[in-house]
Order: sequence, then structure tokens, then C-alpha cells
Amino acid sequence: MKKQLKMKTKARSKENETGPAKNIAAQILNQPDSLKSLMLVFSQLDPGLVRLFVNLTKGACQKEEWAEAELASAVYPGLYYPGDLLIKKNGEPKIGDILHIALKDSEDGSYADDYVVAKKTSIKNRSIFVQDIDDRKHTGKIGPTNIMYSISEVVKFGTPKWDLLKDSLKIDINKTHLIGNLNKYIKKIESNSPRYKREYLMELRTRLREVKESL
Repeated sequence: MKKQLKMKTKARSKENETGPAKNIAAQILNQPDSLKSLMLVFSQLDPGLVRLFVNLTKGACQKEEWAEAELASAVYPGLYYPGDLLIKKNGEPKIGDILHIALKDSEDGSYADDYVVAKKTSIKNRSIFVQDIDDRKHTGKIGPTNIMYSISEVVKFGTPKWDLLKDSLKIDINKTHLIGNLNKYIKKIESNSPRYKREYLMELRTRLREVKESL
């Protein structure tokens, strides 16, 4: 989270908020294939906004807590590497939770995702004070609609628990795709990418060897 997010304080009437939404919804519903039209609308939106919408909608539709596992395909400094299993959940954030959030860039309107730690919650203002995982000097304040989900656990690749979850959840591991992701990040670090420290290089090379030997 490279920029501090300021919560909006200007109140807007419910009518002002729902009016344009009703018009857009009516246009979609009046189309011969409403679902296709809706998907076309999504294709024109910022991908980060769509990801945020999907996760918020999942919680709203289920109206209860959920948890799921996802195979990491990227490197996030200090949190996970390609091949690790991310155990994700929703629900009210608690102090110390790792949150996957999406923030809107005030300049170009795009949405960028980041991982933060919940440091303090305010029930009165419906806001959460957070700290960036990658850079602890960056702090900010977000609202519930900025949160996609919480990371309850990162299960390291190749551990007994990883094997158990992979088998019990019937997770299909694409070895070629995983090796490709590992090689991609190894090359980034070797080319002195400013985002990734060279200390991650040894972990990635070890992971690459383990993947080739075990899968």
C-alpha cells in the first residue's frame, strides 16, 4: 500500500447512489442475453475492480463465512512464493489479520491490490487502520469494501500439511505452469528488479528444484 487512503467523508443520498445503478441494471436486463451483456460490461472495467467485486459479491450472496484454498502463482515478499497454498476466508477483520485489499488510484482510476496487516478497527466509523506488509512505514485507513478476503494461513509447498490439503481438496497442480512462474521471478531478481530482494533468489531456486523432483 504505497499511498495512504483517505476515507470519503462527504455524505451522499441513497437516491443519488442507486439512481444511475438502476438505469444501468435496466439496460442490461433489457438485452436479449443479459448475462452476456453483463460479462461485456465486466470486460470493460479495470481487472482489479472486477476481482474486488467478485470477492465482495461472494460474501454478500453466501451471507455466511467461507474459506477456500488457492495455489499461489506469484511472489509476495515476506508472505508467499509460487506453489504455496493460501487459505483464504472472509468475515469481520480482527487485529493482526493479513488482509488482501484493493485500492483505487486517484490519478488513473485503476485498482491495485496489496497485502496489509489490520492494526486497529473502528466499529463507529466502519474503518480499519492497516500497515503494509512489504513496507512497515506505510500505514493507512480502509473501509470494508476495500477488503477482498483475509489470509488465515500460508501453507508452504512440499510440507506434510501441503500434501494433505492438495490431496483432500483434489487440487490439480499444473507443473509446467508452476515451473514457468518460478523461472519468471528468478529472472526478475537476477535482472535486479527493485521490488524483489536477492535474498529471495535462493528460496526460489530451491523451490524450483523441489517442484521438478516432487511433481
